[in-house]
Amino acid sequence: MSHECSECGKGFDTERGLNIHKRQMHDEEKQENNVEDTDTTETHKPENKETETSKEQSQQSIKLTAKQFGGITFATGLFLGLALGMMLGGFSEVQGAPAVDIDGNSDGNSPSGSNIVELSNTKYPYADLEAGIGSGEKTYGDTTFKLDGEPYIGSPDAEVTAVSYEDFECPFCKRYNEGAYPQIVENYVRNGEVQYFFKNLPLPQLHPWSEPAALASECALNQDAEAFWTFKKGFFSNQDQLGNAHKNGNFDKSMYRWAEQTGLNKEKFQSCYDNKEEMDEVNQDKQEAGDNGAQATPSIIVNDELLEGAQPYSRFESTIQSKLQ
Repeated sequence: MSHECSECGKGFDTERGLNIHKRQMHDEEKQENNVEDTDTTETHKPENKETETSKEQSQQSIKLTAKQFGGITFATGLFLGLALGMMLGGFSEVQGAPAVDIDGNSDGNSPSGSNIVELSNTKYPYADLEAGIGSGEKTYGDTTFKLDGEPYIGSPDAEVTAVSYEDFECPFCKRYNEGAYPQIVENYVRNGEVQYFFKNLPLPQLHPWSEPAALASECALNQDAEAFWTFKKGFFSNQDQLGNAHKNGNFDKSMYRWAEQTGLNKEKFQSCYDNKEEMDEVNQDKQEAGDNGAQATPSIIVNDELLEGAQPYSRFESTIQSKLQ
């Protein structure tokens, strides 16, 4: 310990620690001693009754004057404040200020609201399931999938390939992801019978934030395959909230936040997203969807059989079973 207190001899490693110690301990002690000394001095100087009475009257006069002055100041300030409020457009609202609830959250009515959407679950949703990036291509009859750089879950040795073309803002895609899709994963992907790929098919003419979402998912995939699937789940779990964030101009900030939450390099993600570095990839997915007859979302092609819409699980089950030898 290189710094020693000259008052008490206590040692400290840093000068900052010594200074804090002096301020908190010895400066306070000195102040307390000064107060005690002052009290003792006043106690040892008693004043006669006439002097005390005069002093009390003087103090009352000072207090009364202070109260009067405070009242006048308050009244003047109130008057000026009300007058200024009337000049600026009334008392009931402040122009341009978003409404805020008791938790400090914007109600979303203002374009500058603070509705940044966060992921409630930042972990890869399939902890015991392989996530990877495909290579090459596969052909089943007249259907060809380009799989190079495309995200998948499941075994590359699976007998059946399922490729899903989806729009993250599509309500029917959300219904599919909450209905048939989890059962496909549990019953066929986990046991190694189906390798499941995802491709983006945003429809911006119908869904204004579907294209930025597709871009964000591709930028996440650039850094981590598991993060892609976390983003995918997050889009469908927060569809309404993301719609509000897009209206309020906070969709991009939400994506930056998701990158942080999933452990991605935020600067690299933001550069990819802001510069639309993966829009060509998104457009290639859209082109392939059209080439394979997928004109709506969701469109799931099982080997060479196209299933459109949020169909019941039994429809997918029967199709997959027909492809298994």
